[in-house]
Amino acid sequence: MRAREALEGPEFPEALRYLWERFERLDAMREAGFHGPARFSPPFLAAACQLFGWTLAPHEVEALTMLDLATLYPEPTDRETPEPRTDAPWPERKG
Repeated sequence: MRAREALEGPEFPEALRYLWERFERLDAMREAGFHGPARFSPPFLAAACQLFGWTLAPHEVEALTMLDLATLYPEPTDRETPEPRTDAPWPERKG
């Protein structure tokens, strides 16, 4: 039970629920790139606006872009950041 309690954060602001729902819809339609999920691009956002009849203000586009970046590239914690290896030997050429 303690682990679940530790995951609980502040109350979600109801005024931003519409933006979160749009982000979830965009995330579900996200295209795949060569290196995994693709970032939201201006053409992708424009197509979604046309498809769903949305009108996004510049600050809403910025918020969706920041949510997109936070989803794709979460900041690692200290435990997740590996120390660079300085003792690795150069591979020997076989042959």
